[in-house]
Amino acid sequence: QRDGIPRESWLTEFGWDMLAGPKVSPFEQAVYLARGWMLALAAGTDKCFWFFDYDAPEPKQFFDGCGVLAADGSPKLSLCALAAMSSIMPDPEFVGQITAGPDTAGCVFGNGAELVASLWTIQGATGPQARFQARELRDYLGNRLDGLTVRLSRAPVYAVGLDPDGPWARQASYALLSPLLVGVVAGDPVEP
Repeated sequence: QRDGIPRESWLTEFGWDMLAGPKVSPFEQAVYLARGWMLALAAGTDKCFWFFDYDAPEPKQFFDGCGVLAADGSPKLSLCALAAMSSIMPDPEFVGQITAGPDTAGCVFGNGAELVASLWTIQGATGPQARFQARELRDYLGNRLDGLTVRLSRAPVYAVGLDPDGPWARQASYALLSPLLVGVVAGDPVEP
């Protein structure tokens, strides 16, 4: 960008392996795919490339089990999670980050004329309950959930038609430069 020429930012070949190691479970691969994609978009990445389309027939090294399709061509859970995310947000534009407290993370995206929030726990199997002011909630596979309150887990939950005047949209309108404490004394120049 130093030369003033606008260029796209691409994230190439990211993925989590289920077969050759270090291994993750089918569930972890699926939720990490969606979370990784959303976080890359939030960081300003224009295109993300998942590695790979098919698992290797005889997995021996890392990436051999990163496919969204098994070696025989059957769909994996990760393909379903990717399909759900892209059908819920076909044209996402990052608005801001959100959190429901410790060990949670999420994003708000503009999607056409409406907002979509996505929220999950970072590591914990279960997290706090989150209530959304939205048209509907969808799970990480695109299934509609009953009500507007959900207990968070590592799988993203999508709040579709998020209220633009509600607390989640308001939270997404600001972000901390760093979650770390900056130690300053009188007279130190600091930019909050």
